[in-house]
Amino acid sequence: ATIHTGPEGHYEVSNLFPGEWVFCALKTQGDSSAQFAVTVSVNEPGWNSIDVQLPAITGVMTGRITYPDGSPVKKARVAVTNLDAQFPRALLAAYVVTDDDGYYTAERLENGMQMQARVGGYQDEAQTGTAFGEIVTIPADNSPVEANIVVANEGVTVRAQMRRADGGPILSGGPLCYLYDSQGRLSGLYFGGGTYSGNIYLYDVVPGEYTLVVTNRGTKKAEVQITVGTENIMSGIEVAIELEDRSSG
Repeated sequence: ATIHTGPEGHYEVSNLFPGEWVFCALKTQGDSSAQFAVTVSVNEPGWNSIDVQLPAITGVMTGRITYPDGSPVKKARVAVTNLDAQFPRALLAAYVVTDDDGYYTAERLENGMQMQARVGGYQDEAQTGTAFGEIVTIPADNSPVEANIVVANEGVTVRAQMRRADGGPILSGGPLCYLYDSQGRLSGLYFGGGTYSGNIYLYDVVPGEYTLVVTNRGTKKAEVQITVGTENIMSGIEVAIELEDRSSG
């Protein structure tokens, strides 16, 4: 569910079944990343009152994205991953675009957290493969910390298909998918929409070994291992998902 707080910070979520949930707070309505995630327990039917306190967010990360010859990577999407987050949806602490000189600025980052910038993995104007900056710690104040990235590879597109293991229809809302490389780094994301038809697309993937994690509303998490080379992969990767058992809840 996606909700908005009121003028006094109050929120309301309905139609939840008892169990563990994760509350993800967006920094602003214009940000597409969920920086903060808090686990909450819904124990009883009816109204549950749960207050959520967010930490300080004054950190700033800056940097420049270049090709090996030093030329700028223009209009590339840069994601900043919060390595200290405990829930995958909160890993994306910022989501910005480089300017014509290859520079980017990510603001309102959580202070004291270890973070890593990544370029690639999105459909954008830049020709890049996925690449990573050095891991940095966000200062306690608003002093900028620098993380530059040299993009040395051009990646490929990987297409996977999700289906129900029992042959039934996929529930509306679409999947949330993560691609991790052999070092455990978040190398790609895919969010399906309300008209999702079963296809998963991952962009700018460089050669290597990966784990594709697929989640979808009402189903168990599924994982598949994939090997990526220098050619696009448009078939042959299938992820079978199983329904969660809610009979005891």
